[in-house]
Amino acid sequence: MAAAGLDVLFVGDPLDMTWLSGYDGWSFCVHQGVLVLYDHDPIWWGRNEDANGARRTVWMPDERIRGYADHYVQSTVCHPMQDLAALIRVCGLETGRIGVELDNYYYTAKAYLSLMAKLLVSRNM
Repeated sequence: MAAAGLDVLFVGDPLDMTWLSGYDGWSFCVHQGVLVLYDHDPIWWGRNEDANGARRTVWMPDERIRGYADHYVQSTVCHPMQDLAALIRVCGLETGRIGVELDNYYYTAKAYLSLMAKLLVSRNM
């Protein structure tokens, strides 16, 4: 991450999530992932409903497990990446350099655009 100049990396591929965190859930039908921070333990992020499964499989403590509400799922007015952007802001990384897995089936163009739009709003505030 240092060589690439990244402050945070968002990993959403289920295999990569398992390798990084131990998360072993079949909930990849909704947006989820692991935020890998440069200088802190990672954060598992996914739907509230799946957070209990994360608590049973990841190696991180409960305070490193963050869930988002179901109203984001399949919504036409909001997107789960808006919640992820809020989490990135809470971590103080909204102006940092964020790496994402662009060549990934689970990280869609809509996810990318939603995340970037919300972060750009944060940067312009």
